[in-house]
Amino acid sequence: NFYLLESASKNLKNTARIRLNIGTSEVIGRVTILEKEEIKPGESAYTQFRLEKPVVPDVGDRYVVRTYSPVYTIGGGVVLDVNPRRHKRFSEEVLKKLATLESGDCCKGININALPCNRLRSRHRWQWILSKKS
Repeated sequence: NFYLLESASKNLKNTARIRLNIGTSEVIGRVTILEKEEIKPGESAYTQFRLEKPVVPDVGDRYVVRTYSPVYTIGGGVVLDVNPRRHKRFSEEVLKKLATLESGDCCKGININALPCNRLRSRHRWQWILSKKS
């Protein structure tokens, strides 16, 4: 889940420039907050990141978010969707989809490895990452 640490010195605003650390990669990008204007310290929210370079995460991977400058850790989260389209902010449809992905109900009983190469298994276009709301 994306969580803005209580120790963060200020609110995280929509389209803020950030550094995303996932696996061994650090990539600069911008955060889109999908359900509110800003995240206050101690709060969490669904977010989508637009990164300057592609990364190759998997659903469930954890990430850390740092400020662009000066560099300090402000929060982190869990990847929900590795290849989504650009989401509209405040869309009820998008928020319901994310809640379903977060709960895991959408994939119960499906063996992803038995499926032909599809959107769930594609790993070459991952520039957007969604975080999980707690």
